[in-house]
Amino acid sequence: MERIASVREANCTAPAPGGELFHLIFLDPPYQAGLLLPAIAAWSKRFATGAILVAEMGRAEEIEVPGEPLDEMQHGAAKIVFTRWG
Repeated sequence: MERIASVREANCTAPAPGGELFHLIFLDPPYQAGLLLPAIAAWSKRFATGAILVAEMGRAEEIEVPGEPLDEMQHGAAKIVFTRWG
């Protein structure tokens, strides 16, 4: 059977070893900790062109997530931003 997906759990600012490119990225660092943009910078070399980035942050946080904006929603204390990478 062909593998079509894999899930990686890792430190948000320390990419796991390997060179595999990711096409769907979920980032959910602790709210108000200032880790979202450093996490994106740390992992960005592993984002495939056209990858979808799903970034979760606190509802009151105003963080400009890199990439082409696709959607934004709020759920409870969270704001979730969807962008398309490069």
